[in-house]
Amino acid sequence: MKSNKAFTLIELLVVVLIIGILATVALPQYKVAVTKSRFSSLKAVTKSLANAEEMYYLANGTYTNDMGALSIDIGGTVTSKSQRNFSWGECSLHIPEGASPYFKCKNTTISMIYQIYGKPGTKTLCVYNGPADPTQVGYKVCQQETGHKTPNESRTSQQVWYY
Repeated sequence: MKSNKAFTLIELLVVVLIIGILATVALPQYKVAVTKSRFSSLKAVTKSLANAEEMYYLANGTYTNDMGALSIDIGGTVTSKSQRNFSWGECSLHIPEGASPYFKCKNTTISMIYQIYGKPGTKTLCVYNGPADPTQVGYKVCQQETGHKTPNESRTSQQVWYY
């Protein structure tokens, strides 16, 4: 008796169908995980800038717009004293006249911004640059990060959550 050890066409189709179903379920969750990871990096850089600015203030009695004067090296390409560009986006320091500083880093690959106003922890934002669509990955990440189901502010193309 001759033994045939090959797979039948039906068996191969079933395996391909199962892999397709698993990929359909896993891919959206994978995108959220990747975006959350990139957003966490964004938060870390922004918080480091805010802490370095606060250390500068404690040592000198004033804030600075010069990232080079801070006791931190976040890398990137210097585009101005108060801004650095990176392969993933940019970070900047802002000191409005008569107001507390704010620190903003945005990631262009995930269309999101993390922003800290004033001293670290005073007012923090998660901003998704996109439509008010809860199915969008950036929208989901800001929901999960802040614990709020909907944005505190909704502009034409920006959804803003406060921590």
